[in-house]
Amino acid sequence: MSHLPPVVWLVIGIVVLVMVGLCVATAYAILRARAKIARCPASRLIVLGVAAIVPWLVVWLVPIAISVNIHGAIQATSWLILILLVFALLVLLPVAVVTSGVVWWKESRRPITDSRGPT
Repeated sequence: MSHLPPVVWLVIGIVVLVMVGLCVATAYAILRARAKIARCPASRLIVLGVAAIVPWLVVWLVPIAISVNIHGAIQATSWLILILLVFALLVLLPVAVVTSGVVWWKESRRPITDSRGPT
């Protein structure tokens, strides 16, 4: 694998940085929507949790073998898009569900305060 040209390593590095940035952006978006998540019923979070587990079950239970030969920019771009979609299903969705669950749990345990202050 070390025989790859430097341009390929640069692209790999950029894709990894994009993936890390997507994880951070997902967690940030969930934290910004704290008030909405606190009002969600627990059943909705459970359904989202099941939806996050299903792709992992497919990966775990179905034998998948992928062999790729890339001979052009269009093929490379198509594979990168596919990789980002798989990343969204396998990483971003669970990050969003776990972050939402933590936010929901913390917000539901917080005492209710009146925004008008003491009367």
